[in-house]
Amino acid sequence: MPWRPIVVDLPSSLAELRANGLNPAQHAAFTHWRAHERMVWSNTVIGSNDDPEDFYNPDDHILENVIIDWYVRTRMSQDPEEDEADFEDGSGFYANPLFDSSTTEEEILGSMTVITISATHDHTDPPGHDNIARSHKLALAEMKGICPVCKEAISATRYRTSCAHIACAECMIGWLKYQSSCPDCRKALVHEQAILIQLNESDEPVRSLDPSSDEVKNQSLDQLTEGMMRAGDESQNVSVVCGGATEEIPTGDTLNDQVKSKDGERTDQEGEVGDGHDEDELGLDGE
Repeated sequence: MPWRPIVVDLPSSLAELRANGLNPAQHAAFTHWRAHERMVWSNTVIGSNDDPEDFYNPDDHILENVIIDWYVRTRMSQDPEEDEADFEDGSGFYANPLFDSSTTEEEILGSMTVITISATHDHTDPPGHDNIARSHKLALAEMKGICPVCKEAISATRYRTSCAHIACAECMIGWLKYQSSCPDCRKALVHEQAILIQLNESDEPVRSLDPSSDEVKNQSLDQLTEGMMRAGDESQNVSVVCGGATEEIPTGDTLNDQVKSKDGERTDQEGEVGDGHDEDELGLDGE
């Protein structure tokens, strides 16, 4: 049985949360979430080449920051389209986003390598991604699970993170406009190592496209989504996401200019937030 959050009414802003603290229902939901995060941390295996700071241990952060993490994640799970202003207050706190809020979903998806996986047919992977593609085949069963952001069944269009976790593409992009860490393991993410996966549920054979190829760059998103492109005399089904947009898919360089560097412009999530509060002030004295 997958873990699910306790659904509660949330404060409308961080300022309201600080002013009023947690009511009993919110306290129960926060405690439930923190216990889950502790469980995830206790089962995390950190490799020799991994930085432990890239993984989320709720007990390594001051209580107020852990509550903020819970608040942001819960708001995101309830509505991935939340506006940036809903997460900010007078302190200027912002939850370390990977993408600038002005970057569109089409630009983000258009910068990614697309791999289409079929449960019944072989597929052709874009060059240079053989190792990742093989791992995708092995992860097919996992991809039928629960999205770590919305807590619902993962959609047919999936975002595979640099740490090999999978979520609905739309949910993950919304999440990464507020966070730079994986919603599953909390490891810092590298968008350039992420892959967009389309699960083909039909009986038609499929192939995958590299967004840097001329074939993709010369087609609009509408044309690609319709799924029919000519390769010689053969017509093939192509699964590419971002339907409904009319702009060209940008190359990877376009997005790279818009992604904030980890050491540069991102807000330090570990920094002080406001004046700080103890457990009594936040309504946590019962713990």
